Amino acid sequence: MWAAGLLAASMLAIVIGLVGLAGVRSNVVRDQSDARAARLAVYALMQASIDAENGQRGYLLTNDRQFLEPYESARTAALGHLAELRDATASRPELADDVARAETLAHRAFEQLEAPLRRPYEPAARRQALRTSKAAMDELRASARLLLRDIELLIDETRSAEQRATNRLYWLSGALAFLATIGLVVTIWALYRERKGWRAAFAALAAARDAAEDSRARAAASDLAKTRFLAVASHDMRQPLHALSLYLSALDRRIDNPEARGILAQMERATDSMVAMFSTLLDLARVQAGAIDPEIADFALQDVFDRLAAEHPEGSVDIEPTSLRLRSDPALLERALRNLVANAMKHGGGRARLSARAAGDRAEIAVTDEGPGIAAEDQERIFDEFVRIEPRGEGLGLGLSIVRGIAHALDMPIDLDSAPGRGARFILRPPLSRQTISAVEPAEEPEGLHGASALVIDDETLAREAAARALSDIGARVLTAADEAEAVRVIDSGFKPRLLVMDLRLDGELQGLDLARRLRGRLSPAPHVIIVTGDTAADTLAQLRDSGFAWLIKPVNPRELRQLAASEIAAE
Repeated sequence: MWAAGLLAASMLAIVIGLVGLAGVRSNVVRDQSDARAARLAVYALMQASIDAENGQRGYLLTNDRQFLEPYESARTAALGHLAELRDATASRPELADDVARAETLAHRAFEQLEAPLRRPYEPAARRQALRTSKAAMDELRASARLLLRDIELLIDETRSAEQRATNRLYWLSGALAFLATIGLVVTIWALYRERKGWRAAFAALAAARDAAEDSRARAAASDLAKTRFLAVASHDMRQPLHALSLYLSALDRRIDNPEARGILAQMERATDSMVAMFSTLLDLARVQAGAIDPEIADFALQDVFDRLAAEHPEGSVDIEPTSLRLRSDPALLERALRNLVANAMKHGGGRARLSARAAGDRAEIAVTDEGPGIAAEDQERIFDEFVRIEPRGEGLGLGLSIVRGIAHALDMPIDLDSAPGRGARFILRPPLSRQTISAVEPAEEPEGLHGASALVIDDETLAREAAARALSDIGARVLTAADEAEAVRVIDSGFKPRLLVMDLRLDGELQGLDLARRLRGRLSPAPHVIIVTGDTAADTLAQLRDSGFAWLIKPVNPRELRQLAASEIAAE
């Protein structure tokens, strides 16, 4: 670009030169115009002197006063031409002396012309006056001719200067035109290069945009693949966990040896831990997939507290009774509180405290522990996935991330109050219900099925047999079937079940609801139905809620299955 700068500088210098030359030429032209005006003034002065002399001569020779009028006009004109001459040569000091001499001679000559006119003369004196005035006029005209010669030389000089200035203007104009042409070529070349550069930049930008879009698509695909993997893994591995939980419950009823029961208790705790981990993975998959579909309802918060207390019968969770009634999703809120309680017990020495109070139009539900506390720099990142503050802490580091996802889905702010050495206090703020609280007496848990008939339908052998064992242990007469055809054969053989317990997914398809309705149509009275599933997609859960049937998510807690089955039979 230095060439373009040099070219621009050269063009600027030429333009400045053109402006200067234009000024010089303008001055030359003005001087030339003044010189021509001076020449005209000299010619006019000479003519006026002749006219004045003729008028004076005519009067003196004839004594006729009519000759005085042209004399006076010529005299006045001569004085005017002298003024014009003086003005025209004011800028030319080299002519000042000649102009002053001409003015002096002109005044003297006119005085010589005027003298005979003021008093009468004898003829001889008049002839002498005529000779004297003629001599003065001749001297004036001689001086005027010398002045005229100098003015002509000045005119020639200014004409030459004008020509030189004009030639320089032509030369500089040509140079400027040439440089302008070069500048145009350079500009076109620069624009071409710049356009080429912009094209390259746009191409690079488009490539970067495509790369970013590809990266975003890859990231989205990776997230989707991770979510699908978690969902599929949770579903497929729930089956053996479901069967394992039921078998351990059945085994617990058949072992009396204290040592064996201790081992069994440890196995149950390990199984519960695995179940909790897979539930956490499933919750994470739902949060990442945006598949949380809250079911907003009014409910008593104490009911949620009671269920959490039932999960910790040894009193490790200190729960303050509450009369608050909320408007939110009770299941999701309970899940969030369960994660917070588990986190508090993990970091608070195996104990946690749960309390609630009203604050405006929202409740403040606090889960408090007396653990080591959380530093300010860690209080935000503990809600990220797979983050554990303690290097060798237990768990997957997903519980608080799931809590934040649930809180976001429920439009429920979550706060943390903690400092090192002061424990931690997590606060959820769900909206309060506007309904009044009505006390509801908790229903007593049914004790058993007392010989009621039940048909378990599941294409997984382990899960089918484990569910049958759990129902048999509370007094049910249980038969099993792997599919619809086998279930129909059992019914046609005369077995009339009062309860159908079936998997939602049979032979790889979600046909459990349709099969339940068809089997109920073959029986009178229609049996109760409990659907068991490991599929937790939003649309699947919506179908289960709309079906009117009871349902449980795998792996099923044996106690929950027995309680639900007994409740269904007792409701007849």
